[in-house]
Amino acid sequence: HFKPVNTTETPSMQTIRVISVGACSHVKQHCAILTVVSVLKEKDYHVEYFHLGTGELEKSETNLARDLKIEENVHFVGNQKNVLPWLYKADFFLMSSLYEGLGNSCAEAMSAGLIPIVNDVPGLRDLVKHEKNGLVLDFNNPTKVADKIIELSKDADRMKVFSINSRKKIEQNYSLLNVNDLIAEY
Repeated sequence: HFKPVNTTETPSMQTIRVISVGACSHVKQHCAILTVVSVLKEKDYHVEYFHLGTGELEKSETNLARDLKIEENVHFVGNQKNVLPWLYKADFFLMSSLYEGLGNSCAEAMSAGLIPIVNDVPGLRDLVKHEKNGLVLDFNNPTKVADKIIELSKDADRMKVFSINSRKKIEQNYSLLNVNDLIAEY
């Protein structure tokens, strides 16, 4: 079941709200997201980052947030049984992984209408079509990622299109509602 996309109101961009869902591991590369948050803050944007997940690099990531002086901007909330209420707090879903298969948490965020901004790697670039339903960027360039978030956050019409297209991609390709069609196809 999908939450209907809000087509009459646009999110308040007084605060840029981003979220990631995934283990604190080398592959997920959350340090790249923390650096993007730092760049946004340096550019005088108020940003909130909801960081869902735990793992071997959790302490390193909390230390990096402290070192970058973004502790008050980052909410380390650990593992959550139900991520949906957290997804609804954000406008952008960030996934900086070095590689992904399908990117289940990205698909879940897209189904909630979030705008995915993902690293340019196989799996993620198959799910997110650049400038159609999100952004596919190189997270090794945190300034460019931050600039693209700022640019997009100032364009409510484009955000609405990306949000609708993002959800539509999941509904049409990954929803249980069309599983019989997918089975018949194979």
